Amino acid sequence: MDQELASGLAFREVQEADIDVALDHAFMVFNEKPPGAARLERHREVLRGSLRIGAYDGPLLVGLLAALPFTLSVPGGDVPCSGVSFVTVSPTHRRRGVLTGMMAELFRRSADRPLAALWASEAAIYGRYGYGYGTYAATVEIDSRRPLALRIAPDERPVRLLGKEETVKLLGPYYDATRASRPGRPARDEAMWREEWLVDTDEGDDDLTAPRVVALGDPVAGYAVYRTKCGDEDARTPASSAWTSWRPTPRPSRRRCGATSPGSTSPAWSGPGAVPRTTRFRSWPPTATRSG
Repeated sequence: MDQELASGLAFREVQEADIDVALDHAFMVFNEKPPGAARLERHREVLRGSLRIGAYDGPLLVGLLAALPFTLSVPGGDVPCSGVSFVTVSPTHRRRGVLTGMMAELFRRSADRPLAALWASEAAIYGRYGYGYGTYAATVEIDSRRPLALRIAPDERPVRLLGKEETVKLLGPYYDATRASRPGRPARDEAMWREEWLVDTDEGDDDLTAPRVVALGDPVAGYAVYRTKCGDEDARTPASSAWTSWRPTPRPSRRRCGATSPGSTSPAWSGPGAVPRTTRFRSWPPTATRSG
């Protein structure tokens, strides 16, 4: 059943045939140009597998909210979770209750999902809908021209770089086996590993390398997924210096030199290869959750 407000706005499911219309709306609101064909198709696949809620002014789509079917670890097990994404409202329809209506429609349709979670660029927006901070992000800046001088003894277990196929084969089972040890970690299927964590290009920064994966121990006892951004020749850090003070933890992490990235939870470190003079790392665990 559709929800309709006195303002004339209606909230209903976005049909699969209108997914490209929904994506055009999202790119317009975010002031982004459409990505390449492969990434665009990935966006389509995500929306096909999501609960898609649209706000309509007559036949015109003026708002979009997608809820991905996540499974989230909690103490004692897993629960279904709505991964809220693609939250957009046309600039012509701000402050008219569009987001409020879409959130109400999401909760009305999500009786089988006791949690909802999102990463929020503007966290203050979502408190009115029952969301609260899951945790906080942290930023660390390292001048890579100087030794890190961390008082940590190097781990004696072997460290090795993994190829993409080996990564999916080894890290998927390891992640699944350790996920319950930390609440708030979503389940990852093979498609998520390949198309989100290990995608060759980063849509936020074309200068970043393809993801590199390093694993600790055999069998795997820890790992990091990271990208690097090359600087000038005199700003390069030899690979040998990158490992002297790194101690992986059994948490998933992703590192990008010169940028921020979702999923970074381990202590900051410089990956092998070229890195800028100043390297910035930020941790991005889930920032907002709602239960009910």
